[in-house]
Amino acid sequence: MNGARGPTHLRALLAAVALPFASLAAQQVDVLQVAKGEALRVQVAQLGGGRTLGGYGHLRVDVDSSASSAQTLDAVLASLQGSRVRIERTLTVEPGERGRLFVPLPALDEYLSFEVRLRSTGDRIQRSIGVATPGGSSWSLLFVSQRARDEAGWVAALSARGGGRCQSMQLAARDLPSAWWLSSNADLAVVDGRDDGLDPERQRVLCDLLRAGCPLLVAHGAQLPPGPLRELALEPGMRRVGFGRLLALGEAASARAPGWLAEAQLTWLAPVPLVTLPTGPAPAVMRGVLAIPGLGEVPIRGFLLLIVVFAVAAGPVNYFLLQRRRRQGLLLVTVPALGFGVTVLVLGYGLLSEGLGGVASLRTITQLDQRTHTAASIVQRTVYAGFAPARLTPAPGTLLAPGGTRPSLSESIVLASHRDGSFEGGLVPSRTPVTLSSTSVLPARARLRFRRSGADGLDLLPDATFRPLPRVQTVLLRDFAGRLFCNAQGPDRLELVDEAQAPAVLAAIRAGLGLASAGTPFGSEPAPELVDWVRPSAGGEHTLLEPGEYVALTGVPPVLDDLGIDPRLVRQGHVVIGRLDPEDLVD
Repeated sequence: MNGARGPTHLRALLAAVALPFASLAAQQVDVLQVAKGEALRVQVAQLGGGRTLGGYGHLRVDVDSSASSAQTLDAVLASLQGSRVRIERTLTVEPGERGRLFVPLPALDEYLSFEVRLRSTGDRIQRSIGVATPGGSSWSLLFVSQRARDEAGWVAALSARGGGRCQSMQLAARDLPSAWWLSSNADLAVVDGRDDGLDPERQRVLCDLLRAGCPLLVAHGAQLPPGPLRELALEPGMRRVGFGRLLALGEAASARAPGWLAEAQLTWLAPVPLVTLPTGPAPAVMRGVLAIPGLGEVPIRGFLLLIVVFAVAAGPVNYFLLQRRRRQGLLLVTVPALGFGVTVLVLGYGLLSEGLGGVASLRTITQLDQRTHTAASIVQRTVYAGFAPARLTPAPGTLLAPGGTRPSLSESIVLASHRDGSFEGGLVPSRTPVTLSSTSVLPARARLRFRRSGADGLDLLPDATFRPLPRVQTVLLRDFAGRLFCNAQGPDRLELVDEAQAPAVLAAIRAGLGLASAGTPFGSEPAPELVDWVRPSAGGEHTLLEPGEYVALTGVPPVLDDLGIDPRLVRQGHVVIGRLDPEDLVD
């Protein structure tokens, strides 16, 4: 699903919500007999899988034990089409207690279907349960509320906006998984602040989901307990948080919601031009193949020269030397030997020219909030490894998926996740270039800081973590007074610029995202929508940066999850969209 989601899709989403909410998209309760009179009562619920492709949903496995000893339950999600997906998770339940387990459910290929296999301690109990294939719906909606009776009002209000198809899910805040990416296939999340399960930790999960790009609507935000979501939702209105949009309803609007929604112009839901990556929507500047320069290039002239040299050496030269010694019979030995030597030489060149280690191309867009020290990053990396790594170990706040410009799962790729959350190295097979996409929401202490220099200048203060590239027009900043500055004279000095100059600066930054450090194109020219991604407003107009924001082209990203592998970077480009803390602009 590439390209922009226009008004037609918006109407489809809003009316699709009119389909009856289901607290569980699929649910099955099984009783696994451990011993006579002892059993595990297992309830499996599928949550998510609404978006056509991209991101993850999850299976929630609840276990009640009446066994006399601790029991271990292994849950394995496996694809029914070969061995392309295998995700393992383990839960230990003490006697007489309850336990809960979340199993990631990838929405990466519309032709995949799954089953979850449950196995208890000692392999005495085994059970397989079919799982509905994620995808197939136009949109997915996550509704976080304890108040099932409110569903009818929300559905009626949203159904007035148009027609369409959607898979929706309602769950109480206490049922949210602890990792945001386990709900990353939601196209819209609606949160009722009156849910008493919205403690600070679950608010953090929803904030991370918002920063990763999921639009979030919060009603009754003032009734939220203290936490990060309450801080964002106290002030009514629409604002961008990371890659997502937050619409916070004031108490008056919340009191008459959802009827208020039928009147509202919900243009905040219509996103800027997007491309759909395996991890979900991303700025359209991330489209295009991310190639590794020089990989797979054949030195045609060198091979032609080698063939000519071999022909001359194995023919006239070989014959002349052996004839002088009157041992022409050795031609039966020397010609094959020379041929074998040339073959070894060609194979050795092919092996050594591409290296035995790993090389990669990398590009990132990062939304850096220097006030909360949080960074949301969308990352594409194309990796070539001489030998496949043993494991890939993404951080807990990272969503990792194979593929580059669209959600897909190649038949040559095995998506295998172990109990500890790591992935098998088969995601990066040996001597095969593959593209991986990831979205991370991680803590970040990196920041850009500035000092005022005269009436119309800013000096960049030293920072050991990341800096703008040493070229002109790679930083555009709007100070808290609303004035624009750009480093038009050098990387460390920003000068006051006119508003009319801003698009040209953004064009230079945008081009930098599609250029290698040496100035070589990545693989295709990026689309010109970075300006739209920076600051779209609720009314459809575009403001280039709000007070206290900047956009910069940098040599390294402020934070990067390396997935536990360390290939040599031969090409990279990084754009940072940052929000300053007042202390980051020193007088």
